Amino acid sequence: MALVAAVSALLVTEEGLLDARGRWAWCRELGAATVAMVVDFSIVVRVLAASVATGRREVGTFREDASEAGHGPVPSGRRAWVQLVATWSPNCYVLDISPETGRRLLHDLRPDRRSELPS
Repeated sequence: MALVAAVSALLVTEEGLLDARGRWAWCRELGAATVAMVVDFSIVVRVLAASVATGRREVGTFREDASEAGHGPVPSGRRAWVQLVATWSPNCYVLDISPETGRRLLHDLRPDRRSELPS
């Protein structure tokens, strides 16, 4: 069964129906995403402590922002990568990136630009 899957994948990539190359340049964004996770953790802990102390909860905001995602097959992979890495952050996460306009919908518990990396 694994042999059939491997041969099928090889044939599909040789015909140009699937671009299976890695986008290693995108991995540079992992450092910024890791920093954003640390920053966001401290933001979420502060919001949680303030909510417990005051008895009020903070619900956050939804907003739309520009993205460099673009159109086409490579940008669709880029959109998926940005959504995957940017949602590691507990404070700001990407809900959707429009394939037509490249605009992205974000949710921020407490807006902080450092939380939005790499998106």
